[in-house]
Amino acid sequence: SLFARIFGERSGPALAIAAISSLVSGKPFSANWYSTKVLIYSGLLVIGLILRFVMRHWTLTFRQLAMGGPNAALEAKLTREINLSRKLAYVYWIGIGTVAFIGVTKFF
Repeated sequence: SLFARIFGERSGPALAIAAISSLVSGKPFSANWYSTKVLIYSGLLVIGLILRFVMRHWTLTFRQLAMGGPNAALEAKLTREINLSRKLAYVYWIGIGTVAFIGVTKFF
């Protein structure tokens, strides 16, 4: 959506700055657990954007493979991108679990 394009790309760095500022000075968020949660969330936004761009590239690669037949170079590139995406997805889901855990326990 247009809203996500305009604000989604800018909200990650803004949230990170606000969270780091809060951890250092206590403003704008006074609770350290909340600042940490927001900081992790801002990193998750960046990972989500990376995954979106990589997956958008897959459609072009699959189209080229479908039209041109087997191509070792394209298949190798796709394999590298899938492996990177898999690792980023694991970090993404662990981060989501961490944000949820911090929000529920508020342990610091």
